[in-house]
Amino acid sequence: MNRDQLQQELVQVSSGLLVPDTKAPLEFYYHEKPQDEEFSEQLVAKWAGKPGGKKVETMEVERFFNHIFYDNTYAEDETVSEEEGEHYKKLISKMNELLQDVKVYLINELGTEVYLLGRTEDGNYAGYKTIIVDINA
Repeated sequence: MNRDQLQQELVQVSSGLLVPDTKAPLEFYYHEKPQDEEFSEQLVAKWAGKPGGKKVETMEVERFFNHIFYDNTYAEDETVSEEEGEHYKKLISKMNELLQDVKVYLINELGTEVYLLGRTEDGNYAGYKTIIVDINA
């Protein structure tokens, strides 16, 4: 699957989803495979334009969505409808179908920059990026 096809599939499945605390969308993200470096949390920070040594936390994508959309203490007034819950499950399923080794990479600053990435068939990385207020990983 080429980049355009991948983008179309991922954008379609995330259409209308917003992170509850920031109302930020899940934006398609793509980066070509590293040529001279092994993929790592620090490489994700580098792709995000962060300085070397910047702390990057990781978590499983299901845990991230459960925390953000269901266990989220800073958005107690936000509720996730059954329809929205199904939409999130479809997104997770589609990511796992199209990408390998899907994980969430959290770069904590004033807001937390979030990259939900997986490896494509040809070794590149794709998924989503968004921002949240805070997370206790």
